[in-house]
Amino acid sequence: MPAAIADLERKLIAKALLLGGGVKTRAAALLGLNRTTLVEKMRRLGV
Repeated sequence: MPAAIADLERKLIAKALLLGGGVKTRAAALLGLNRTTLVEKMRRLGV
């Protein structure tokens, strides 16, 4: 994955977590993802 895309995904996940109060289920909903998909992306990106 190109570094720019990974960096953008990290920023979007961080923003969604902030807006969701740190709750992964809420962050996933804000991003239009399943919670499990969000958790996998976080693991892969080191978030």
